[in-house]
Amino acid sequence: MDIKEEYFEYLEKSKEIARIQYDYFKHLSVLSTASIGAILAFIANSSSITYSTVLAGLSLICFFSCIYVSLSGMIDPTNIILYCTFLRLTVASEGEEEKQKAEVKEIGAKFKVSIDHITKAARYTKRTFLLGIILFLAYVSIRFICNS
Repeated sequence: MDIKEEYFEYLEKSKEIARIQYDYFKHLSVLSTASIGAILAFIANSSSITYSTVLAGLSLICFFSCIYVSLSGMIDPTNIILYCTFLRLTVASEGEEEKQKAEVKEIGAKFKVSIDHITKAARYTKRTFLLGIILFLAYVSIRFICNS
């Protein structure tokens, strides 16, 4: 296998990873939206504002921020798929070698920035989603104990 074939194989794997990352953000935003609905249903049945209601509010904030970062994070996997396509076309095309190297370098830099954004967004969404779940479970537990 020559270097170009290995490079093209790497680009195809990168595109597949980007699709998986896109799906991760999509599913996380759906789960966060469903969690917000569940919290609002619990709060609607509550007659007074208590300490536990503050936990539910903090949980809502976590889920809303998770949705925001997930939706904004969905842009970068899409960009990576486009960058991989452009890189493949650039490397496969005939033309000036210096121009090709400059284009590959420019797209490669954008590719790296997108990967950095995805890494940060994935880390942030994982933390806010888990914190939202923990706060929601604490809220439900306190309500259950107080109503028993």
